[in-house]
Amino acid sequence: MSWTHSSKGALLGVLLAISLVAVGTAAAVNVSGDAPAPAENGTEVSMQVTLEDPFADAPDQWTLAGETELDDATWNIEVLNQGRLVTRTDTSGETFSQPLDFEEGATTVNVTVTGTVPTLSTFNYENRSAENYTAVALTQANGNAVDRTWRSHRYTNESNSARTAIDAAATAVEDAGGTGQDDLDRAINAYDAGNFDNAESLAEEAESAAEQSQGGLPIVLIGGAVVVLLLVVGGGYYYYQSQQGSDYKLQ
Repeated sequence: MSWTHSSKGALLGVLLAISLVAVGTAAAVNVSGDAPAPAENGTEVSMQVTLEDPFADAPDQWTLAGETELDDATWNIEVLNQGRLVTRTDTSGETFSQPLDFEEGATTVNVTVTGTVPTLSTFNYENRSAENYTAVALTQANGNAVDRTWRSHRYTNESNSARTAIDAAATAVEDAGGTGQDDLDRAINAYDAGNFDNAESLAEEAESAAEQSQGGLPIVLIGGAVVVLLLVVGGGYYYYQSQQGSDYKLQ
């Protein structure tokens, strides 16, 4: 195959376009972090968020803003250049703001927040996320380079125990084809109203009813069958003994 000047020019144009796309396409700011595990009201929790390449999809100067619903929150913000500490900021409160400057050579930003899980006063069994709280929300002030929120579940000791009982009852009721559903519904209503002792008791009743229906014959029928079996065995034994006596007399 022969190459003309025009075909060579077209190929160079394609390669140039590809190289321009590769150079001109900047990756977005890489943000990573794990929300705290579910925890009881008043428990102290901590989490860290890491931003890599903070200027990959942002201007040379911008402000990182953060907020939390944790009580008594404290923040630690570290700006690093290839692992070398550039600046460190310690602050407290519901919010923080941290200016970032490309000239400082920031390659990584670590944000750590510590605080206590806020009080949960509204309960919703069906909508579990309604009981969540915001652990950390990060944004770019007046921009969109960063827009991430981490939420976590909170509970009281009583609500957690009731939810566990309702979960078990719901599984049993489903397996039983709906037997015990009325008690389960009442348990959920009691949970939403904050009556956790009642909710747990109703859930246990629902689970018990469902499990009994799954066990085959009702207990009363099973007991009757046992009585009948004993009568049959007893009658057979009596008959056997009477026959033994007749054989002896014949001899």
